[in-house]
Amino acid sequence: NSGDDWEDAGNVTPVGYYNGGNETIDSQSSQGAYDVAGNILEWCDGYYDYIEDPQLKPLRGGGYWHEPDLLTTVNRFGYTKDTRSKGIGFRLILEVQ
Repeated sequence: NSGDDWEDAGNVTPVGYYNGGNETIDSQSSQGAYDVAGNILEWCDGYYDYIEDPQLKPLRGGGYWHEPDLLTTVNRFGYTKDTRSKGIGFRLILEVQ
């Protein structure tokens, strides 16, 4: 350690979450996914409500600005595919063989 206050500023934290402390808690789902809710809303494949409006695409996951009861993948939000926001992203998935 060089003693520089910013030496570790670019480091990535371990996968999991911090429950108000310094210890990482393993939060893997039964399907093996991590951190599915609480960071940003994620675009999902498919239609939000095809019958009502096929232009809407589903977002899931809940963002950092949502109330805790909305931080679940059960909740869906529908937006048009050209919607832009700092709170919307996507997740890359690789099937493990």
